[in-house]
Amino acid sequence: MNLALFLTPTFTRLAQSAIVSKFLGLLAAGWNVHVFTPNDGVQNWFYSAPADQPQVAERIHELKMAASGATWLQAWGDGFRHPLHSVQNWRRSRQVLDLDEQKFVDGRFLSQFELLQPDLIHFECGFAAAKWHFLPKVLNCPMTVSLQAGELDFLVGPGFFGKIWQEAAGIHLPSESARQAALRYGLPASLPYAVIPPAVDVTFYDLGERPYLEKVGSPERPLRLLSICKLAWSKGLEHALMVVRLLL
Repeated sequence: MNLALFLTPTFTRLAQSAIVSKFLGLLAAGWNVHVFTPNDGVQNWFYSAPADQPQVAERIHELKMAASGATWLQAWGDGFRHPLHSVQNWRRSRQVLDLDEQKFVDGRFLSQFELLQPDLIHFECGFAAAKWHFLPKVLNCPMTVSLQAGELDFLVGPGFFGKIWQEAAGIHLPSESARQAALRYGLPASLPYAVIPPAVDVTFYDLGERPYLEKVGSPERPLRLLSICKLAWSKGLEHALMVVRLLL
């Protein structure tokens, strides 16, 4: 299976690095996975080693995202090198996309995506999927979407995620609370979904010789918690509390 991980220009440095971490894990597990990143995206990663490794570097593709004639020259250059694929995708884009979508796809990076011919496109967040929902139609492959809990807290219109509900083959949510919020935004109950909360490998932490019933919070046994998100039920807080209980 060909899997494409797409990093949008609006992703923060930390968010891009988190997906790169997933990319390296999938690659180590034997997946045929590629990363598509905006101009200079590699320089924004916290990971410095991947781009220096030949077997990894060949799977990192920097998208030419400039909104100038240079982008069109890049697309034309790819078209001359791979004329059949370019013509096929050009025709298909005219058949399935509206005018605004056609302008965006042709002028940006369709020619770079087409060479991979992915079997599946996965969007790590709903906002990106709502904006780029037409890519699966052009590339003729299904898409899956991970909806982040924070996205469902914003005051977006009721139809904002409509394209996702229509075109996604499956949805991933971090908690049941997030699914209930998505249902209020129009998520069809019949759409396949999976609730997969953020996970912590408790075996990573060495508890040493500390007994289970020892008093917590003392200088001898301090309790240290690290949170990277809001303490909210939509973020799967109940699962985080279970992890804390296991660690104590």
